[in-house]
Amino acid sequence: MSLMIMSIGVVSLATLFPIAATRVLEATNLTNATVLKYNAEGIIDSFPAIIHEPDGTTIDPVTSQRTREAGRAIQVDPLGFWERYQQLDAFDDGTINGSASVSDQQLVYYEYNRPTLLSLPYRTNPAGSLLTTRFLGEDPTATNIFGSIDIARAIATLPDTSIDFGEGFPDPTGSNPGVYTLNSENRITEILLPPEIDLSPLTLATTDPNYQSPTLYQAVIFDKSGDYSEIRQLTSVTQMGSQYQISWGQDLNGDGSFQPGEDLPLPLRYTADSAALPNVGRVRIEQPVSNYTWMLTVRKQASGPANVDVVVFNKRDFSELSDQVYVCDLRRYTLGPDDAPGQAGVDDNFNGVTDEIAEIGYPRNPPTNLSDDEPNFRAIVDWTPANGYPTTPLEPPLRKGGYIYDAANGLWYRIRDIEEPTIHPLDPSLGPLVDTSAAIVLEDSVSRDNTEDRNGNGMLDTGEDLNGNGTIDRGGVIIPNGVVAVFPLETKVP
Repeated sequence: MSLMIMSIGVVSLATLFPIAATRVLEATNLTNATVLKYNAEGIIDSFPAIIHEPDGTTIDPVTSQRTREAGRAIQVDPLGFWERYQQLDAFDDGTINGSASVSDQQLVYYEYNRPTLLSLPYRTNPAGSLLTTRFLGEDPTATNIFGSIDIARAIATLPDTSIDFGEGFPDPTGSNPGVYTLNSENRITEILLPPEIDLSPLTLATTDPNYQSPTLYQAVIFDKSGDYSEIRQLTSVTQMGSQYQISWGQDLNGDGSFQPGEDLPLPLRYTADSAALPNVGRVRIEQPVSNYTWMLTVRKQASGPANVDVVVFNKRDFSELSDQVYVCDLRRYTLGPDDAPGQAGVDDNFNGVTDEIAEIGYPRNPPTNLSDDEPNFRAIVDWTPANGYPTTPLEPPLRKGGYIYDAANGLWYRIRDIEEPTIHPLDPSLGPLVDTSAAIVLEDSVSRDNTEDRNGNGMLDTGEDLNGNGTIDRGGVIIPNGVVAVFPLETKVP
């Protein structure tokens, strides 16, 4: 009997353990995401131009206007910008297709593989282009904030773990203080590492495919007690015979030399007892791994203020595949059983016309108005190649708790559930869904239409053609992998 009771308890614990582990992971993700959200908002508040003038002085090639002059939805993505630049710079020679310009529009297109079924969104950026735009946050030809991918990585990430590259004692016997470089204040500014730490990949030519930038690494420098340590980000590595000397000074004013403080010396505790016998113990070289990163989606109001969302990723995919645009119509309302805007046969808005498009979602007002339109929480994501995808799209990374991005309006929606109905959930007359489509349920109702076909009948009815081009404009959605959370910020005023 006792064994049976114990086995029941063990089985119960075994059942609960995976759930508890999942909750711990979710809590870790949300904690780190929240920290990064505050970091991003601090950057915005310190440098408001990154959202109000995200292109600096760059002129939009289509509209000949700066983005700050129009009400648009854009992405401010310094890390994504530089990651794409690095991917496009196939020969690692600082050029793209032979051009050294980093303001080329091919760098900043946030969309990929838009199907022809999705015509020009009526709320797009830049106007007249098929693609929404990703900005660096300043003029990419004259940077003073995000001047390189290393700076973008330092600002737009949250290091949460690291990979050890090697460790050892620079002077294990305490008889060779020459391995340390001291400044005029007898403080250590460089260290010659022991031979067992091989940093050869950090000293290769930048064109070598095995080259790794020293700035991706940091040194953890312990004192002899092992109870105290300092961290320094490497700026250069010099090979000296079979050993490597590490430096971490930063020429902040760009004058070619280290001014007082720019050499970032170790505290005096490392040399206070004896400059001839520094108090340095173990040195570990490690590569910080920044799993958590952020980007901003910005909806610029025509009057100037901006609505900003901080989007936090865990292990973000920076390839163009993550920017795939999928066919997905988002409508604010679903028509009720009468399949008519508002109440069938009733002039809901009292303008003399019945069942017009403007009556969709008109407030229900019994007993005179019995509109059965309902706020819409559902959408169909369709990746059928026949929809006109230039290349066959991958199946989207749909998951409960994941996010979709409305490419026309710059809005994010969280997925509450993924349905697998036997019939089309929005229109049973269309029959069952195919294997290359899925029905999703959103946590919040759709707040803006991303298609002009508001009643979903596949035609342009009176009042639907907002830009008068005679085409049903559809925006589609982007479903990036790894989104942990989307944080709306307070309205940011220029």
